[in-house]
Amino acid sequence: MSLLTLTRGSVVFAVAFIAVVFASTAMLAGCSGDKNENNIKALPAGTMLIDCYRTEKAADDSGYFELVLYTTENSDMIRLSVYSKDNKDTDENHTDYLVPYEAAESCYKIIEKHHLNRWNDMKNTVSADGILKVCKYYSNGEYVRVSTEEMPQNGTEILDSIADVMSSYAKDKFLIEIQDTEVG
Repeated sequence: MSLLTLTRGSVVFAVAFIAVVFASTAMLAGCSGDKNENNIKALPAGTMLIDCYRTEKAADDSGYFELVLYTTENSDMIRLSVYSKDNKDTDENHTDYLVPYEAAESCYKIIEKHHLNRWNDMKNTVSADGILKVCKYYSNGEYVRVSTEEMPQNGTEILDSIADVMSSYAKDKFLIEIQDTEVG
């Protein structure tokens, strides 16, 4: 009798344990909300994947620095476009690089790890250094935009780490010349 009771208890425990593990795994898999369920390699060439933008908040004549990743015809490579402008009276500088797809993967890992899709529910209306940083990224068929105006306490460092990954690929060995090509 005790062996039968133990067996039933073991079965009930095992079923309950499996249910808890399954439910926990499902919750963890869906909790980030940033995980790109779509195959971004299958997106049309010229689709913007990630855009990191930086400018001074208070100065109307200030310049900007922007890094943008776009899909290309070759699904193993993406285009990194770097835009900068010193101030409103200067011309925009624009340089393109053809970089490995891993650049986007590395950025998306940071985005997922820090749950950027949740930042818009946070309030931090003043950037301590007076710099506005914006990250816009493609996720599940739409764009998510986050900025230093709504972010966690370490948000500036997180946005900087995404921009650092992107800028680490801005090297001569990846430099390409794209003339008269629309960005998309």
